[in-house]
This record gives sequence, C-alpha cells and structure tokens, in this order.
Amino acid sequence: MTTARQLIITALSLLYFSAFAQGQETPKGTIKAKVIDKGTLQTVPFATIIINGTQIGATTGTTGIFTLTKVNEGVYQLTASYIGYQEKKQLMM
Repeated sequence: MTTARQLIITALSLLYFSAFAQGQETPKGTIKAKVIDKGTLQTVPFATIIINGTQIGATTGTTGIFTLTKVNEGVYQLTASYIGYQEKKQLMM
C-alpha cells in the first residue's frame, strides 16, 4: 500500500499589510511562505499555490518559497499542489 506524500505550507512572513496614507483604498499585503515535504522536511520546488475562490496564484521557486503580492487584507485558504503529493489546504491570516 502506498501513501501519498503530504505538503506543508510554512509561513515565513505570513501577511504583511501596509495601509495607504488617505485610507481610501483597501490595504494590500504580501503572502510569503515555503512549501515543504511533510515526511522529509525538504523544500518542494515548482509546487503550485492558489488562493481558493480566486484566480490568484504562484509557483514556488527552486527553494520552495512563493510570494503572492497585492493581496487584500483578510483570511485566505491556500491550496498547494504538486504531482505525487496530496493537495494541502491551509488558512492564512
């Protein structure tokens, strides 16, 4: 019996928001995190990350790190996927 490998999304800099001086626009921020293999704790390069319910996404680089920019302030569920792994869904605040 084979077990699908699992991904973990670890927050490096979970959400960074900067408010605009006049406060007329919604604060925007950045989500930056790393995707690692749960069993080996090795980074997972070229995994796909999406914010559920949106068309916003990114791909991890060779170090397993991804960055999503210009994200409205809030709580999001991210999904990480990669061939041979189970999808991982995780809330980010």
